[in-house]
Amino acid sequence: METRALTRLKRKTRVEILWLYISSILSEGNSYAYDISRKINERYGFNPGRVLPYVVLGKMESEGLVRSYYAERRKYYALTDKGRQTYCLALEMLRELLQKLPETPCRESASDPKPA
Repeated sequence: METRALTRLKRKTRVEILWLYISSILSEGNSYAYDISRKINERYGFNPGRVLPYVVLGKMESEGLVRSYYAERRKYYALTDKGRQTYCLALEMLRELLQKLPETPCRESASDPKPA
């Protein structure tokens, strides 16, 4: 059973931080938008759509996180040093968040808590 809370979490950790997935792909080498979308779908199990990756890449480029160039009739993207540093800082921030969240409720009985 998927709750609305889980549905919102999936959206927040997929679409709204798509730049992290894009940075992950580009950290392995330069690529073009269609290939980035395909790799996100294969590796992370969700389809970012046809347009959204281009929008996010454009925003990333204007912020200096990626740079683009044309080769073989395609527009390729490369992660910049600033993009790599930002990606690493974001991963560290997420790791710290996960460490702070207790796993205790996940180990307890699946039944609803008893009233106090």
